[in-house]
Amino acid sequence: MGKIKSTQTLEEGIAEELLERSKLYFEYQADQYAAALDRIRKLEEKGLKVFASLSVIVTAFILIIRFTAALVLNQKFVVLNIATCAAGFLTFLCLCSAWSFFFRAVLLKDIPKMPTSHQRMESVFLENPRDSTYIGLAKYYAKATLQIEVTHGDKAKLIGFSFREMAFTAWGFLVFVALVVGLAFCNSGE
Repeated sequence: MGKIKSTQTLEEGIAEELLERSKLYFEYQADQYAAALDRIRKLEEKGLKVFASLSVIVTAFILIIRFTAALVLNQKFVVLNIATCAAGFLTFLCLCSAWSFFFRAVLLKDIPKMPTSHQRMESVFLENPRDSTYIGLAKYYAKATLQIEVTHGDKAKLIGFSFREMAFTAWGFLVFVALVVGLAFCNSGE
């Protein structure tokens, strides 16, 4: 009789341990899912900062073109005019490329969510022991987290390309501004 009672106590202890481990596994996967969602949101916030920087450059670029178009199209200094137009065109191409990468990065993608089907979830919760339920839900979280990480990697790569294009844009813009200032200086000397 004592041996049976100790066996039952051992089985109950093992079942309790399994339940606790299953609960820990579930909590870990739920935390990983929440962290992955947070990382993708922060990445999108960085993308919006890139967009704000691009908007400032576009505004300045358009204003410079607007107020110096007659100067740039003046035929007195042909080589300098051609160089200025080429730098302006290069800047415009880099801006378009950076915007392209940015918009592809912030393109809405489906974020995986936990199943909400009433019948499916009822069977998960009511037809399984608690430890199996925890493990099943943890697997849903793990699968969703992997999908979010793939999306995060894709978005991070595109935002990285956008940063590189911004560097080219900035250099092209600086060259363009320097050439416009040079044109202004050359035309004011006459």
